[in-house]
Amino acid sequence: MTHAAIGLLTPNEPLPPKSLVVPYINTLATQTTLESQGARVWGLPGVITENLKNKADFHLLVQELDIKGVCVPEHVICDIDNLPASAADFLVSVQQIYTHAGMQNRYPLGLMIRGGESDGNYGGCSLRRLSHKPGIFFTDDEDSSEFPDWDFAIARAHQYIQQATDANKERRVVISRFLHLADSPGISLIIENGRVDHLGWNGQVTAADGTACIGTGSYHPQSAELSNTQARHEAETAQDLGSFVLTLADKLGLNRAQLCGLVNFDLMIPGALEVEFQKRLGKPPQITIAECNPRWTNYTDALAMVARVLSINLNTQGLKETRDRGVLTADKFSASIRPEVPVESIREAVYQTDQRLNHTDGSRVILRMATTPHPGIITVGNTDLVQTELRQALSQL
Repeated sequence: MTHAAIGLLTPNEPLPPKSLVVPYINTLATQTTLESQGARVWGLPGVITENLKNKADFHLLVQELDIKGVCVPEHVICDIDNLPASAADFLVSVQQIYTHAGMQNRYPLGLMIRGGESDGNYGGCSLRRLSHKPGIFFTDDEDSSEFPDWDFAIARAHQYIQQATDANKERRVVISRFLHLADSPGISLIIENGRVDHLGWNGQVTAADGTACIGTGSYHPQSAELSNTQARHEAETAQDLGSFVLTLADKLGLNRAQLCGLVNFDLMIPGALEVEFQKRLGKPPQITIAECNPRWTNYTDALAMVARVLSINLNTQGLKETRDRGVLTADKFSASIRPEVPVESIREAVYQTDQRLNHTDGSRVILRMATTPHPGIITVGNTDLVQTELRQALSQL
């Protein structure tokens, strides 16, 4: 990534001649539209984006390319109409492998179900039996509910996937084994003329009652073991995933040396039960991939926005420098804001908090989305302090 002048375009505004455009996600349709207007595009080629963003295609590619260190959990891919039968059959197969490993009474049974075009668990749901509860818990991107048995829970999942999926565009559904995890960081790769760099692991914030990612920040391991895992595997995962993307480019007949763009992978670090399960099957414990987002994420978008605010060059080194300052972005900041509070008042409260903290210790807060009652924000520096100060300021409106 190189430093350049930046401008924003309003909808339907014509592009200036020979524009360099950085799309949020460079799909084939986006690429075709921009190139038809004479623009140069910075981003992964549309054909790579289409292959990586689709859950079904991505799982098939992982198996086909067979790159060391790149794997996904056990899964099946089915048509949306066949989801109930496929989920029931797959559930039986999961029970059988737990029995084979002698863990049928210890490993909580669960399924992760996602539409092929779901994104960041929006359009996906999970079903789990918890050890301390008698029922089956259904969780989507917003809430959770309990059902008396698997048939009812699978029927609810089918209903949800039908509502969340445009079956005219994509009918495939991916059903995966629900893993017991220690953590699930993300990692963003930057590809510049075929060279792969990375921004390290980032931490994900999920809704209290859901599975969708609603915020991302610098990764802070919650235990010494996770810290050791990061030290051992962070660079390794970046290298393996970079090889995966470059091998896909080869498969598609693209020139590696011309590849540029951002791509993010969500990782799954096995928890104690998953480690034991894999060992009992004679496998070494391994980090698996939940999904790939070949686009700007709320984390990389936040890093770029902070870099612009702080006048840091918007290139790979600049994004790393911004990352090292400590960044946390939240799509829906939890604060006690009365619904009738005008957006202008929220903007002013954020601005005053930012100016005060910047003067005292250099921390910053940026209003990313001015919405009530949960604005989207980006915090920089002492993120805990910023959130505390901002909640207090917003609660007084």
